[in-house]
Amino acid sequence: MDGVLANSYIVLYGDPTLIDSGMPNNGKRIIAYVNNLHAQLKYILLTHAHIDHAGSAHYLKEKANAKVAIHEADAPYLNGSKKFTMPKGFQGLLYRVLYPFISPKPFEPDIKLKDGDLINGFEVINIKGHTEGSFLS
Repeated sequence: MDGVLANSYIVLYGDPTLIDSGMPNNGKRIIAYVNNLHAQLKYILLTHAHIDHAGSAHYLKEKANAKVAIHEADAPYLNGSKKFTMPKGFQGLLYRVLYPFISPKPFEPDIKLKDGDLINGFEVINIKGHTEGSFLS
């Protein structure tokens, strides 16, 4: 699925899994797409906690009754106990103005992943750099 800034992927092999949820307010569209596939999400696997990857995760967790999984290093950003550093310059100004209107509701993820963990056949490989908990699977 094409996201606003980041793409979301639905894996139907094994337990239906959404990889990244896109920006806030994409949840209804994702649920409609999954329903169209006659599937029900079991997992929402977030590659990291930036808003364009995790913005609709809370909504989907509630409405699709799916378990949200994220690397343990990025979990504090989802529950609000840690905040990302805002970018500088024009992009930073834009974030500061818009973020209060688009910021997702903080929540606790269901599964906190570590390097080497397996989830639905995917192995977690931490690639620190983009965020502390960025990972590939």
